[in-house]
Amino acid sequence: MPFSELRRARRIHLEHLNTAGAFTPGITAAFCGGRLQPLTAIYEKRLAKDCEELLCGNRLAIRALLEKAGYTELPFDGEELLIRGCNTPEDYACLMAWFSPFPESGSKQ
Repeated sequence: MPFSELRRARRIHLEHLNTAGAFTPGITAAFCGGRLQPLTAIYEKRLAKDCEELLCGNRLAIRALLEKAGYTELPFDGEELLIRGCNTPEDYACLMAWFSPFPESGSKQ
């Protein structure tokens, strides 16, 4: 898990185990900053066939699996940076701002 803390990852896993069952979605995903964070979600093995069907149908976005299988949202009370993905140039710039509080070495000032 990118930038994730073991304690919070364990909470997501325990929540998934507490809600798992034959009639529940096979995905538990953190919700933070107004967005679902599927990169750090827990996916049950029983969804493998669904994944295969989506991939064979050229539906490559993880959102397709979330829509097909359904999911349980788990509010994440930590820093969004710990679980967010990086999918766009804007996401990358935001992450770099978090990790680059100082000017790059070698720059003239």
